[in-house]
Amino acid sequence: MDVLIKLLRWMEVDRAVAFAVLAKVWGLFAGPVTLFLISIYLSPEMQGFYYTFLSLIALQSFVELGFSIVITQFASHEWANLEMDRERRIKGDLPALSRLISLGRLVFKWYAGASAIFVLLVGTGGYIFLAQSPDPGISWTRPWFVLVLLSGLQLWISPFISLLEGCNQVKTINGFRLIQGVAGSCALWLTMYLNMGLWMVIVSSAVVLLVSLFLLLDYYRKFFEPFFKTTGSTGIDWREEIWPMQWRLAVAGVLNYFIVSLYTPVIFHYHGSDCNACIYIPSKIKKPYSP
Repeated sequence: MDVLIKLLRWMEVDRAVAFAVLAKVWGLFAGPVTLFLISIYLSPEMQGFYYTFLSLIALQSFVELGFSIVITQFASHEWANLEMDRERRIKGDLPALSRLISLGRLVFKWYAGASAIFVLLVGTGGYIFLAQSPDPGISWTRPWFVLVLLSGLQLWISPFISLLEGCNQVKTINGFRLIQGVAGSCALWLTMYLNMGLWMVIVSSAVVLLVSLFLLLDYYRKFFEPFFKTTGSTGIDWREEIWPMQWRLAVAGVLNYFIVSLYTPVIFHYHGSDCNACIYIPSKIKKPYSP
């Protein structure tokens, strides 16, 4: 890791890009390791539930509707007239601050509603969907509902992260994302080694959520104080300013789900929990899948 950092410095790559590159490098390393450990520690049936869990959680794109990218774009526009002091407080042009606060309050409310809808619909719908599979003798009900709750909380705080990115905090956010990636992967590996079954994804999600909460509630606490105290006269018009960009991103996000994530629940539904494993770990299946 130190060698890579020195190489990036020699190439005159700034810290924001360096953290992003390191996160990608870690992902390239952690992905194969995770797949290998899954093939060792999880049965084909449990693998099926694990991958189906992840595919169902990806349904959050249907309630998020591409808002995170829009938040970053609009926040960066207002941040051109603002800055952050050493205590991480916002200062600068008052109309720009007022619009930034208006944007923040809008997305906080949006994501609060989106998170509640996600937890209710995906949690209930996912339970009904998973319960239709023949009982493989795996305890999946409680892990599923806990995972949905943690994912809903992560969805609710995601606009705070997007807002910070738009306010020129990319270096810090990328650094915390690197920490999240490393900590989440290590937690996943440890829980697999301890044979915690489907709770492994709960522990990993909880670690990622805790890192995000530390970032928002401690590191940037003073940054967000005006969003809950200050009242401004200049606001953001969602229908006129945001929606023309958001609906295009929403369509792209929904289509991406159908392209990337839909096939796993379909296979789970028609062929049972053990057939999902043959997509990812062919060596764990005694005989190949045939329709």
